[in-house]
Amino acid sequence: MITKQDIFDSVEMYDAETLIRFIEDDIFTYDELVNETRGYLSVSVMEKIADEMQNREEREWNRLADSLRVEDYERFKRNFPESKHLQEVDIKLQEIRMNAEKAIRKQAEEQAWKDVDKTNEGSIRKFLEEHPNSPFEQEANQALGVLAEYSMRQEWGAVDHDIEDAVRDFIKKYEAQGGAVVEEAQKCLNDILKERFLGVGRDALRLRIENKAAENNAARWDEIYDMLISHLKRHYIDKQDLLKMIAEDKNLLNASIIRKLLEVGLLGYNDFESMEVSPDFVTYMLQDVKPMGFGISEPLYQIHRMSTEIYFWGIPSSGKTCALGGILSAAGNARGSVASVLMDHACQGYGYMTRLSNLFQHGKVGVLPEGTATTATYEMGFDLVDAKGRMHPITFVDMAGELVRIMYKSDAGELLQDEEVETLEVLTNLLVNNRTKGRKMHFFVLEYGAEERLYDGLPQKTYLEGAMGYIRNTGIFHSDTDAIYLLVTKSDKLKATSQENLNMRLSEYISNNYRGFYNALDTICRKEEINNGIVEVVPFTLGEVCFRNYCRFFDTTSVNVLNLILDKTTSFKTIK
Repeated sequence: MITKQDIFDSVEMYDAETLIRFIEDDIFTYDELVNETRGYLSVSVMEKIADEMQNREEREWNRLADSLRVEDYERFKRNFPESKHLQEVDIKLQEIRMNAEKAIRKQAEEQAWKDVDKTNEGSIRKFLEEHPNSPFEQEANQALGVLAEYSMRQEWGAVDHDIEDAVRDFIKKYEAQGGAVVEEAQKCLNDILKERFLGVGRDALRLRIENKAAENNAARWDEIYDMLISHLKRHYIDKQDLLKMIAEDKNLLNASIIRKLLEVGLLGYNDFESMEVSPDFVTYMLQDVKPMGFGISEPLYQIHRMSTEIYFWGIPSSGKTCALGGILSAAGNARGSVASVLMDHACQGYGYMTRLSNLFQHGKVGVLPEGTATTATYEMGFDLVDAKGRMHPITFVDMAGELVRIMYKSDAGELLQDEEVETLEVLTNLLVNNRTKGRKMHFFVLEYGAEERLYDGLPQKTYLEGAMGYIRNTGIFHSDTDAIYLLVTKSDKLKATSQENLNMRLSEYISNNYRGFYNALDTICRKEEINNGIVEVVPFTLGEVCFRNYCRFFDTTSVNVLNLILDKTTSFKTIK
């Protein structure tokens, strides 16, 4: 390979273009050529090289405009040591070197952040100390926030949310820090304080359980269980209170809650004896015997047979379905003055009727049915044959449980939903538009002891009185009505000592809690000369109900209702 010295030793052999190319190839500089070969090159060659080098400086400078390479600027300085652009070259070189250093630092910082253990607070804080004003500072602080939130949530998870002092201590510790966990703790504290305003202790809890149980939603029993556990944890009640509540009202809690209390050890099997719960009920509960369910009924437009029509009214949870089950079961088992029952297979509620009539056996434990669809009305046609062989054509009409509330809403001028309008149309069809010429009786079912229970924010008294306004406006009780009754379920809770005592206490109960409703019915009876102007109050009980799911059925009051019906209805001599 030819060297710089080789060229200088025989410089006179090269023309100007070749020497210029050697300079461009960085074999030597123009200054070196001038200094090392002075006198050996002709004046014309030197002038030509000088002219070319002067033009080349500007060309090279223009080419450097977009270059970011240090070596390009260094070569320019070597090739043009006297250039007027040297200061600009130095500025550019400084800028390139600074940017290169920044890039190296950035790369090192990126690697350092990549190496940080994001689950370790110390590792993150060390990075922030070693890399102040880092572009990863915000991300690092967010990571610290996530760790703090996680740590706080772990601590919150260990706090007993039912202990007010524990919740307050947690809030005090982290309130300044804020965040979702603190908000959750503050809501928890608010719920605890809300409990106080709602009332604590056995009686307040019992009322809240009854109100919650009356709600028509699938989650209500889970909510009742949580409420019960919360009261126990917060020491609003203790185990003895719980045992006393169940002993006083074995129908307060359902079987699923009793099983859960057994599972978590808040109840023991030995407690059933102290609560005076029959072993039969415990056996049914442990076997988890499922209740009977009912399908959705077809819409009912009119009664399809000539008979005495007996209408049953009541809000959801009034005990209307169970009362019908008791009455039909007693009839199906030929109890009292009933010799036999002939069911009408063509009636709209045939399936519903057969299920109800097979619910109970006198003296035996059975499972109470599930609630029916609150907007469903059922027609149950059958013939009762009495002990004298006379046939009583009867149609039970189980009016939709939601109907009373809808009647109240209509009378109050509230907006009805489409389903509510359809439910009200069933009533209009049966008792106004498509009213038959058959005789009619009405049972209004209300539950004893439920006067303080709320259904959608209102007690059953308000709904019943509101429904009477609708009844008066539509005039559905005519002279073809033979009787109007108040059927009071769970009347065994009165603990009456005699029938006379029971009647007196029931009358007093109705007067104290449902006077407006009773007086409205009484006025209709006197005006329409129904049952000699008397609204009769009929006590009713299924027997011994336990855990809301099971019942030892005693048909005494069911038979009383059947005998009452037989006395009031038209009969025909059967053909043998």
